[in-house]
Amino acid sequence: MTINQKTVSNVLAQLSLKSAVENGMSPHDFTRLTGITEAELAHPDGRIPAHKHIAMLNLLEPGYQTSERLESFSDYSFRAPISTLLAIVTNCPTLTKAFDQFLRYRILIGNVDTVKVKRAGQIFEFEYVLDGAGRSSSSAFYNFLLLIQLAEQYNDDKPYPAHIELTGNPFSATSQLSQLCGSTVQFGQSRNRMLLKSSSADLPHRRYNEFTDRIICGQADADIIRFLVGHSFSSRIEDFVTKMIRESHSGHPFSTPLEEVCERLGISRSTLHRRLQGEGTNFQTILARARLAEAKRLLPFADFSVAAVSDHLGFSSPSAFSRFFLENSGKSPLRYKLENGSVAIRQS
Repeated sequence: MTINQKTVSNVLAQLSLKSAVENGMSPHDFTRLTGITEAELAHPDGRIPAHKHIAMLNLLEPGYQTSERLESFSDYSFRAPISTLLAIVTNCPTLTKAFDQFLRYRILIGNVDTVKVKRAGQIFEFEYVLDGAGRSSSSAFYNFLLLIQLAEQYNDDKPYPAHIELTGNPFSATSQLSQLCGSTVQFGQSRNRMLLKSSSADLPHRRYNEFTDRIICGQADADIIRFLVGHSFSSRIEDFVTKMIRESHSGHPFSTPLEEVCERLGISRSTLHRRLQGEGTNFQTILARARLAEAKRLLPFADFSVAAVSDHLGFSSPSAFSRFFLENSGKSPLRYKLENGSVAIRQS
């Protein structure tokens, strides 16, 4: 999978924006410097493109204090998908299975960077491979710290001996990091690596609940399928166009959608066209689908005439809207309104 296909949960971007504002950065500067748009931040269960997430890390990581980052993560640990991942990995039959589930389900939070694991007897070797150039090794450290804390859950909260090697220069005092993780930490190494020894990794976990495990993993699998299918670039553009249509009103008609989408998402028209073409579609097809869906939603209601819906959707005239609706639905908007109006009245 290339970097252009990777995404990260927008919960992490929301967390980072909150921290950035608390440290004096304006929301405008945050979105301008990272490229993360307001729509991407606000989308329910949204995903942030990998290159924007990396830009955010490069912007904010140098100013992060270790305690602040951990506190921020803890504040958001109750929110899906972070809470879902934590629930899965802390309820496994063995520690070995917990490590396997961490690697499988970390995509819920994001699939930027790669975590690899090898095992030789009682020694687990984890390697953290960073995506993008010029990044500090702090992401690797905090993932290693999470794995250490996970191991302790399967050892009655007793510490696990580990050795951590990190690339580049220290991003925090080595002594502080060593104390935090209870392990030795070395910088200036050739790769980000952790060696963790466990003699009980295959022993049954006495707190394991198989019924709960099946439920949570089943939901997580469904969530992964949903965002892999539903968070393609084209589907995100369609969601955004629909949001723009619903935000529009008589004072701000939805009349120049392509230009507005590109401006608000911070991308060029050529980039938009190229990425949509790569998924076998184009902007006009997406716009037509979003307009048709919104027209079908509004027409049944008594206070939305055909002319009002036409204006709301940014058509040049009611006749142009009527031709569009007939060509795409097989019915005139007036006929659709008459056939479905009673349903809308009962539901309102």
